[in-house]
Amino acid sequence: MIGSSVRSRLRSAVVTAAISAGLFATSAAVTAPSASATLITYKAYAPVGSWNYKVNQVMYAVQRQAGKPYRYGAAGPNAFDCSGLVQYVYRIALGYRLPRTTAEQYRASMHIRATSLRIGDLVFVKYGTSITHVGIYAGHGYWWVAPRTGSVVKLQRIYTSSVVYGRVIH
Repeated sequence: MIGSSVRSRLRSAVVTAAISAGLFATSAAVTAPSASATLITYKAYAPVGSWNYKVNQVMYAVQRQAGKPYRYGAAGPNAFDCSGLVQYVYRIALGYRLPRTTAEQYRASMHIRATSLRIGDLVFVKYGTSITHVGIYAGHGYWWVAPRTGSVVKLQRIYTSSVVYGRVIH
């Protein structure tokens, strides 16, 4: 059996390593996530109700959906389209009730500039006046997304500059 001081030091080392690797959202800059990132199973060590706690809950919830198939109109728990993924993750992570479609989610979010973008914010693809796609920002140009038919929920680089941003974590 491991003593409590050893457990505490071990937990501290794991949390420090996770922050250094960019796995926990912090107010400081984080390391860019790997495009081949795997599922990380952890619970957030941040004060309940804080911004870090909320972001960690969202990132934990979305990572648990990695590898599930894209299916148009699906909102989980076994398959997702892009807006269904966002809706499901925010509901299970924080109890937020977001609208179902991408355009409705954009209208319901607080619109922000790229300079204000934080991990956990929503990234919307916009062509002309239409909002066509959504994902959850993971930092350094990456997002968690259910991309298209034949694909799965995954972490990938944001592939277009035709984006606008929304915030639902306050």
